Amino acid sequence: MTSTRQHLLIVGAVLSVAVACILCAAVICALLYLGIRFLPPAPSGPTLTPSPVSTPVSAQPQPTPIPDDVIYKNLAEHFEKVTTIVLTIVGVVTTLLGIVGIGTGYLSFKPVRRLQNLIDDVEEKVGQLEQKVQDTQDLTDVVRQNATHFMMRQQRVLELQSPNLEVRIRAVQTLGASNDIFAVSYLVDLLRKDEAEGVRAEAAYGLRQLLAAKAEPNILMTGIQCLTEATEDPSELVRLEAIEALDTFVCNKVELPRTATQRLRELAKHDKTSEVVEAAKLALEHIKQHREGSLNSQTTKQESE
Repeated sequence: MTSTRQHLLIVGAVLSVAVACILCAAVICALLYLGIRFLPPAPSGPTLTPSPVSTPVSAQPQPTPIPDDVIYKNLAEHFEKVTTIVLTIVGVVTTLLGIVGIGTGYLSFKPVRRLQNLIDDVEEKVGQLEQKVQDTQDLTDVVRQNATHFMMRQQRVLELQSPNLEVRIRAVQTLGASNDIFAVSYLVDLLRKDEAEGVRAEAAYGLRQLLAAKAEPNILMTGIQCLTEATEDPSELVRLEAIEALDTFVCNKVELPRTATQRLRELAKHDKTSEVVEAAKLALEHIKQHREGSLNSQTTKQESE
């Protein structure tokens, strides 16, 4: 807006100067024309008129010649007067234009400022309206996205009740990879109650995926408790998936409850499957490293204090 105002002022100044120059040129041209028009006529010889009676040449009156210095002196005085008049008129016109310009600027300052303030207010309102439109569009996108997730989740929930094993496994895999925290309750329920070994194992893996990210403490503890219970599952595949999920939480610096740690010790000693034993030992080793690291950091912090 400032640049627009500056452009308008510059255009107005240029137009004012142009008008002044045109007026001055017109006045000068008019005065010069008048000065030349009313110059005293140059002396000339007498006009010969025919006469019926011829007169001797010697008897006719002879004109008196005007000296050149007198002619130049008269011209100089005349043009001096014309120049004085022209300069006076130019000064008067310039002064009048300056007064008119100052008066016009003074009278138009308040309207221009009010118009500028009005334009600024309108631009601010337009900006606020555009921001509201953008916020509404973003909100609409969020609502649409949430609605889409809800419909997909409801579709997968319906598929979880399918008698077809492959359909249920595919639904569990989709929920586990959906990054939808509301799917935790469905996976927990499947891990505890589903009769199919593959469904329970996929549910444990899905909990591992969902809870590995930053989840709320109560939801995280619910998942850890369910996975701890799953370590007692008769299927070695389910037990292995549950142990690996707990190990993932430990690597993410999550403090496991005492019951989960005790259960891992029991599996490391008494489980019949070697893979389960190795997984439990690895998880216990990670727990030990995590606790030692926490203890060392606390000691360093106390020493620095």
